[in-house]
Amino acid sequence: MVIDHGLQKEKEIYLEQILDLLRATYGYDCWVANGFLKEVHPVSKGDELASEIETLAISGEGVLYYNKDFWEKYIDTPKKVIEVITHELLHKVFGDFSREYNGHRELHNLAADSVINSTIFHMLGHADLMVSFYKGSVLEGILRPYSSAIQRSKFKNVYSELYDNDTGASVASVFSALKLIMDKKNHKKVVFLGTHVEGDSDEENEESKCLDASISADDVSKIAMEISKKCRESGYQNAFMNSVISLIESRSNMRNNLLRDFSVNKNINKITDYISDKKIISSVFPTNPSRRDLAMLACGITPVLWRNTVNADKKKSSGLAVYLDVSGSMYAILPKVLSVIRSLRKNINRIFQFSNQVTETSFSSLLEGHIKTTGGTDFNCIIEHAVKNDYSKIIVFSDGYADITEENKKKCKADISKACMILIEKSDNKNNFISKTYNKTYYLDDLC
Repeated sequence: MVIDHGLQKEKEIYLEQILDLLRATYGYDCWVANGFLKEVHPVSKGDELASEIETLAISGEGVLYYNKDFWEKYIDTPKKVIEVITHELLHKVFGDFSREYNGHRELHNLAADSVINSTIFHMLGHADLMVSFYKGSVLEGILRPYSSAIQRSKFKNVYSELYDNDTGASVASVFSALKLIMDKKNHKKVVFLGTHVEGDSDEENEESKCLDASISADDVSKIAMEISKKCRESGYQNAFMNSVISLIESRSNMRNNLLRDFSVNKNINKITDYISDKKIISSVFPTNPSRRDLAMLACGITPVLWRNTVNADKKKSSGLAVYLDVSGSMYAILPKVLSVIRSLRKNINRIFQFSNQVTETSFSSLLEGHIKTTGGTDFNCIIEHAVKNDYSKIIVFSDGYADITEENKKKCKADISKACMILIEKSDNKNNFISKTYNKTYYLDDLC
């Protein structure tokens, strides 16, 4: 297929050299070099894409565009070539996570790039491009290792998490920290590597008008697996990145493997029975006999009045919502959680993701791995949301480690008639307020 990028007349350079470097870094059979990256094109002054590509960009079609001025000035060693391409690839991997900007897009870009650059440093063992491209002083120092000045600044704790801590920092945690310690407007503008969107708009459609930089979920999955493999080989254990990659790896086959890998057992009936609004009505006709009447009939006793089980009115049964914790610890086990949610779908009216905020989602969206999180966990947002929207029955998937204010505890008891907590691990906090108040808690492993 001919890609109409307007640069066909430019001489192709570095393609084979770049592919060889990628193979040497990620393995001879790596898909990035043997399937994804197909073309390399320079962007010169006056080109249509020049205003959008100040450094580097990779399109969804596997075309690498590089700004000639930037490349000639900064990319002068093989290590720097790998660093800048890996930086752009990591943008693809992290792209769907922590995207609640709330008017702080510049700070979010800074947080994302700092996490990406620290990941490259730990994973590859070098960050030559970052060191040469960014100064070691505040504020650019957060985007590179070996920044002595920033270690004596208000950013020292964030910097330590990025470059001194082997477990790594998340985009959401760095973003939250930067919002606390920085003024939104009064800071020096930073030039970022790779593709970023300028301005303060928080609209969903952020793609370039000239360059389609979005790539398919399957392509992201393949990239993620190769980066994950490289991290494991280097001994780097970034918990956040590993959990994100675990989710992305499962996207392409999650739908097909959901039932095969995670079959729900009969314990799920305990939840559906608990959350269903049913009542017993006596009648001379056995329209829907209760278990007691069926047992009597099996013993040869015919009831005079049948105790029929019926559903309550639709208005009462409509007040059920599922709240899914999407903090970092949840990513790796999301397929297992979805198997339980799938079995409850007939009884569920709404599905919501929550961290410190509540966002409505859908089962199909969860299957695609679309997550919106602020990084933390807060049960207050659940209670306030359920009460405001008249959800009298709720199911909460979480590890249970979150507090509730006294005011919201009172609201919960007054307005939420039933609540079921599904804890992810046996070691999770069963003494949380919801579990203790409603006395209905299950462990995920007991359901599937």
